[in-house]
Amino acid sequence: MASALTLAEVIGQTRAALNGDSTAYSDGLLTQCLRDALRELNAVTGVKRSATIETAGGYELDVSGLLPATFHRVWFPYVAENDHTPIWVKVEEIETGRLRARDAAFSAGYVARVWYTAPHTLRDLDGATVTTLEEAQIGEMLAGACANAAWARTQSYAATVNANPQVTTTLRGLYGRKREEFEARLRRYSVMARQVRVRRLNNEPGPLSRDLG
Repeated sequence: MASALTLAEVIGQTRAALNGDSTAYSDGLLTQCLRDALRELNAVTGVKRSATIETAGGYELDVSGLLPATFHRVWFPYVAENDHTPIWVKVEEIETGRLRARDAAFSAGYVARVWYTAPHTLRDLDGATVTTLEEAQIGEMLAGACANAAWARTQSYAATVNANPQVTTTLRGLYGRKREEFEARLRRYSVMARQVRVRRLNNEPGPLSRDLG
């Protein structure tokens, strides 16, 4: 279930996890750190969705209204009743927002159902109106943001006059721990993705990358 947290609340959590204040870790800095962490998280996971699109005819299907997204599979012609076996169409993404059927055209006046993955969003970050991350994923993003903030703080502090080497070492240690934690969580998604790929290859056809056939 998706979290109800907003950008401001996650900024507060991130600052608390760093045991810092708004002088050391400003809202602007933490916003950028969260943005960067979310970008890395979205590289390995996202929101699984499907949508129906009325076909206009021809070999190409316009899916630009679903962007940004990674497209996985297309059922055409789509029939909503449960007793119909899906007909998976082999397609490829010929350009951003356009899929092209390999073997047969999308006849006009029918419906295609498209399965895709959309990036996660955090409410109020870059205009997002909803948070799609689950609570565990908020924690994952927070770990990455803490690593990013600790690194930024290390760089800025080390450049100050009379910087205390012990403080610099402490900040670098914090960065290392948080970065290791974040990368371990990212690797978990990569393992899960490989397992899903094996299951699909063994049991059913289905596109898993840009080559969707």
